[in-house]
Amino acid sequence: MFQPILVTNAQASDKAIPANLKAEDYYAMGLKYSEDNNFQAARAALTRVTQMEPTSGMGKSAQEMLSSHLPRYPITPGAFNEVVRSTTLIHEEKLDEAITMLEGTTQKNPKFEWAYYNLACAYLAKGNISLAKAYAQKAVTINPCYSSGWAAMAEASFRSKNYPEAKRFAQLAIKYDSENTVAPEILKRLPRSIR
Repeated sequence: MFQPILVTNAQASDKAIPANLKAEDYYAMGLKYSEDNNFQAARAALTRVTQMEPTSGMGKSAQEMLSSHLPRYPITPGAFNEVVRSTTLIHEEKLDEAITMLEGTTQKNPKFEWAYYNLACAYLAKGNISLAKAYAQKAVTINPCYSSGWAAMAEASFRSKNYPEAKRFAQLAIKYDSENTVAPEILKRLPRSIR
């Protein structure tokens, strides 16, 4: 089964980002806030890194974090927890319950790409490839750098036997997150003539 991302911590409240720190300090702060799922504070700290050192390795890493590892837009309180809960429901194969929850999440947060990605995962698990692809497309339309969304697009294309498209989407997933573990597995499953 194609697996949604499992995240365990609830999103913390936004915290003030102090002024006049070094880029390294903002970077460490951004990583810590991201680990704590305090996305607004992580975004603020990492944005400062990209402003201070746009061409350095750290600045580029901060930009990757901003582009592909954080929700692109602010989300309502509880939205993150709903995505976490839906992930558990998908793992438990309670797909209809997960879908109902995620549809509510997307109504309140129409720009929350993670919720659309989880909908794609739920529909992949149900075998509804067209709906899975539609929701994965919505996720990458919201955030074109969202690696997991591209991986879901690749899986849906693979299952519909559109192997060139699956390859292209898997390569995009890797481009936006070199540590994506799903996309390389999809590439390995492609027919040799396509790889």
